[in-house]
Amino acid sequence: MNRAVMCLLLLLAARTFVRAGDESYASYHKYDSLGENSYFHSDYRAAFDAWQQAYTLAGKLGNCRLSNRSLINLARVRYGLGEKKEALAELKAVNDALKQCPDDSAAFNCDYYRGVIWFEIREVDSALGMIQRCLSTPRTWLSDARRSKLYSVRGEILWAGYGDSLAGLKDFETALQLAEQSGDLNSIAFAHLKLGSTRATGDFHLRHAHLQTALSLWDSSGSLVDVIYARRLLAQLYSQYGMARETYQAYDLLWALQDTLFKREMRMEMADLRARFETQQIANQKLGLERDLAASEANILYISLLFSVAVLIGIIVFLLLRRQAQRRRHQLEADLQAAEKRHYLEVIQAQESERSKLAANLHDGVGQLLVALRLGISGRAAPNGDDQRLLSLVDESAREVRTISHTLMPGALQKAGLYAALRDLELQFNHDGQERISVVTEEDLPQLPPNSQIHLFRIIQELIANAFRHGKANWVQILLEKRPEGLFILVEDDGTGTELRKLETGSGSGWNNIRGRLQALGATATPLSVAGQGLTVEILVPLQG
Repeated sequence: MNRAVMCLLLLLAARTFVRAGDESYASYHKYDSLGENSYFHSDYRAAFDAWQQAYTLAGKLGNCRLSNRSLINLARVRYGLGEKKEALAELKAVNDALKQCPDDSAAFNCDYYRGVIWFEIREVDSALGMIQRCLSTPRTWLSDARRSKLYSVRGEILWAGYGDSLAGLKDFETALQLAEQSGDLNSIAFAHLKLGSTRATGDFHLRHAHLQTALSLWDSSGSLVDVIYARRLLAQLYSQYGMARETYQAYDLLWALQDTLFKREMRMEMADLRARFETQQIANQKLGLERDLAASEANILYISLLFSVAVLIGIIVFLLLRRQAQRRRHQLEADLQAAEKRHYLEVIQAQESERSKLAANLHDGVGQLLVALRLGISGRAAPNGDDQRLLSLVDESAREVRTISHTLMPGALQKAGLYAALRDLELQFNHDGQERISVVTEEDLPQLPPNSQIHLFRIIQELIANAFRHGKANWVQILLEKRPEGLFILVEDDGTGTELRKLETGSGSGWNNIRGRLQALGATATPLSVAGQGLTVEILVPLQG
């Protein structure tokens, strides 16, 4: 009998021990996730507190791998706070512990952060050795995103540490290629940032484009610290090229962002202090109640408390998982939309390139042949009636070739821009004295990038074609004016009009092309139509900078 009781007590003790261990592991992962989330939002103090708790729990569990992981995370926070010596000391402790507790992932992270910090304190040879050792990791274990980050860091060491700008540029380009293969936006932004920071990349426009790409990616992800870093490099780029106004504006915006970051950190610290105070108040009230309760009531309260904690942890885990799933779904949707937009722009660019080549070939090839043919016929000694008919056919063919070439890629659009091309289009339609198209423009219209001009010309060209082809219009009026919110374009005809629902949901290639080009410009179009009274389309193109 005594033996059976003893076995039962041992079994209960073992179950209690296992349950306590499971709860400790759950607490560890909770603090680890909390630290990672705070670190992502640049709340380094909250991240340090959470990871310090995780490190303490890992020690109690006796799990050396979790201890090393938490210590590396603490070093990351210290590095973010500018405490580089303390960060190196913690990384050295991890390196020593790895001798007794091998862990490939921890070894890689330890070498990477030691390399980064050593480079910043000008220990270039040690930094390069650490990054080279990380790059020697087997590719099957190392993701493209991590390899991209390593090439970016090594490129900066070669460029800024050793002065080898060509080798650094090569590593930056490799980093961008790997980042794009991985699809990791942070790695892509980091690689663009490095390409924009070195003079070896090329002229101002190329470097500016890389920095703007990095800024856009980080701004969309909500990483304020990275946005500030990109803004600072952009301001330095303007300063290098003597652009005083742009430099002042960039630093003005940079100061505003830094002020925003400081205010956000202060709000987070106040919220943390308030939470600690409220938690302490609740603990004190609970302690007073427990002292007043009888033994039986204390047992009931203890059981209720355990149940409440379990429910709370379940709710927290559910919310975290749901939030993670939502974030992953939103990311996938954003990636898909970005990929579709890139694909459409590539197709449009290829079409415009082929149109330009075909227009040039028609003008320089067939056009010149027709000129030579006309000279040959007109140069005969005694031209007859057949020669005159041939000359008329040659002239008509030459005009048709010029019309086709201009439709494919107007020369005025390439040489003088959008507004001159619209004037030229007006002259073509009204060549016989009958006014079919009217173009009205202001004097001080803004200059647009070449790609934007091509997109707008094609949109207007498509609207004109639709008006005459489908709307049976007699005239089309085009109005362009500058407004505070951007460039305003009005295209109005006197045709039969159409149903707006067909324009908004139709699958015709013409309106699909218009919608795609508007999306590429970031512009909006508002169609207005009344049956029998024509169609009016209002387009607003936002102006950059």
